[in-house]
Amino acid sequence: MSMQQGLCSNNGKLWAVWKGEVGDDRLFFASYDGNAWSAQATFSGLSSVGPAIGNIGDDMLAAWKGEHSDQRLFYALNSYAAGWGRQAQIPDVASSVGPSLASFMEG
Repeated sequence: MSMQQGLCSNNGKLWAVWKGEVGDDRLFFASYDGNAWSAQATFSGLSSVGPAIGNIGDDMLAAWKGEHSDQRLFYALNSYAAGWGRQAQIPDVASSVGPSLASFMEG
């Protein structure tokens, strides 16, 4: 089984991130506010296995493996004030299956 999506909650919403259908390596997200899901949207990055997601305080971080034979790991930060940032590479690491994340809440 390969990880194709992730779920995370904070600021009163549940967030989902996932990879597109077979042949579509784009990354998508949507949020649920307790009543309805937002429309799906894409964020920066492409992956052949799908993203992981976790909290850092009030922000969210998504991380993923590159496309196909690209074993570099990438991440993007979702700041509630600014939305998803651009992807950046996690330096000096690689994975054939992608990362896993845990939430970090201070206090």
